[in-house]
Amino acid sequence: MTTERTVEKPTETTIAPLPARVAPPFNLHEQWELILFLIVAMIGAGAALAGAPVAFRLVFGLPLVVFIPGYALVTTLFPSSEGLDGLERIALSVGLSLAMIPLMTLGIEFSPWKLALGPIAGGLLSLSILLTGTAIWRRRRLSKDLRFVAEIPRPSLPPVATWDRAHKVAAGMIVVSLLVFGGSGTALVAQRLRSNPSTEFAIFNQSGQAAYYPRDFSAGRRQQVQLEIENREGRDVNYSLDVVVGSTTIGSVDSIHVASGDTWQRPITIQIPPALMAVDPGQPLALSFNLYRGHATDAEAPYRSLRLFIKLDNQTARP
Repeated sequence: MTTERTVEKPTETTIAPLPARVAPPFNLHEQWELILFLIVAMIGAGAALAGAPVAFRLVFGLPLVVFIPGYALVTTLFPSSEGLDGLERIALSVGLSLAMIPLMTLGIEFSPWKLALGPIAGGLLSLSILLTGTAIWRRRRLSKDLRFVAEIPRPSLPPVATWDRAHKVAAGMIVVSLLVFGGSGTALVAQRLRSNPSTEFAIFNQSGQAAYYPRDFSAGRRQQVQLEIENREGRDVNYSLDVVVGSTTIGSVDSIHVASGDTWQRPITIQIPPALMAVDPGQPLALSFNLYRGHATDAEAPYRSLRLFIKLDNQTARP
């Protein structure tokens, strides 16, 4: 009996190559809320810079301040659908937006620009554009099943015919409450929009900053400040200005014509008369800038007034 040795023949194995990693296609529908918020931010910044009506600026500008930058940052940090739900994203977006405002204003303060409406609106818009672009890039890198896609909630109500008495009473109370609060809110907004026009009156130091004002005055020494008048009266106005130390007028400016919507800014040089130097050295004294509409009269109270507390030194200033 002979035994034959069985030799196993090798089988052919086909090794499939690994699929090449292809970036998921860009789907505009998945980014709809980021694009919509960015459009709102652009409209809000443009409305603020163009001086649009208050209601228009409130509708489009408020989201730019309290929501849009924070939402873009939240989407950048959490691009997937895991971790945060819709309500958590909204709450965190508001908190982060409010937290970013002081940091941005601090950066503007140390920049060559002045802390004014233009740099603030431009900073918020630039921050929103940068964070939105980063959020879209981060979301696009994820697989389609992991991306967070915002959805508009679609609440469904049963037919009114199936409501019982309790549901009808509750619905009626809700409608009445909405009408009452809606009417009150509309009246309040309308009252604010009809509020009297005003004039903005501000004082800056010699460098144009609202800080580090001159406080120490000595005999023969001159100090300089800058005054700014912004006319928001809705018409051309002629102003006049008095500079008062204690109860003594040491200077005045008459016939300051400012057109509607324009801003007047001039340097004012202050020198304390020798007769007032008899005040005890080191004692604070009020330096007032009183602004009047029209010509100032003794019986008329100032329309706007700014005050600095200064110290007088009867020593002659060194040259």
